Formats: sequence, C-alpha cells, structure tokens
Amino acid sequence: MPARALPPAVDKSVRALAPEVVASLRAAFAEELADRLPRLRRAAQDAGQSSSPPDAAVRAAAVRDAHTLGSSAFVVGEPDAARLARRAEALLLDGSDPAELVAALGALDDALNSWRP
Repeated sequence: MPARALPPAVDKSVRALAPEVVASLRAAFAEELADRLPRLRRAAQDAGQSSSPPDAAVRAAAVRDAHTLGSSAFVVGEPDAARLARRAEALLLDGSDPAELVAALGALDDALNSWRP
C-alpha cells in the first residue's frame, strides 16, 4: 500500500501527525474499503445491467460510500482514488449515463487495487 504524492495542503497536515496515527488511519482505510467497495461494485453492476441509474436506495448508499472514500483516500495518500471517488459521487448524484457510472466506479476500484489484501 504505497503512499502517493499528496496535494501540498494535505501533505502538510498528514506530516503533522504522529507516525502511529498515520498507520492507524491507513489500517482503518483498508478496513473501510472492505465494506464500501463491494457496495460500490453492486451499484456499478446494477447500473451496467440497466439503461437507468441504480435504484434510490442503492444510489444513496453508493453516494455515501463514494463521498467517504473520496475524503479518506486523500488522507492516506491516494489523491487519484480520491478524485475518482468524487467523480463517481457526482455521477451518482446527477443520475448520469449508467455506462459512464460503470466506467467511473471501475476506475475507482482499479485505483484502489493495491489496498486489497
């Protein structure tokens, strides 16, 4: 789980944390992925099997998951994943083309591949 280059403001904040705090945040993020990525995959699967966006309950859960992962990814040094998560969140919120949502969620999943056990 290599850390990526962080935006300067985030990097400064993370550097101010004790190493054990950073390690704890990274461990929590890895656990969070185990819960949130499967739900995002389900949302992508639902969108991919339909010509319409995921149903409201699936979409609401996916929006929360994408938003949370977007924030957490920056903290642990995954700015690309954070941007992809924010993109997926925006697509979920505006009910965009399901194919575009599937692609965005797939890119997010791929970006977080190094975090899989």
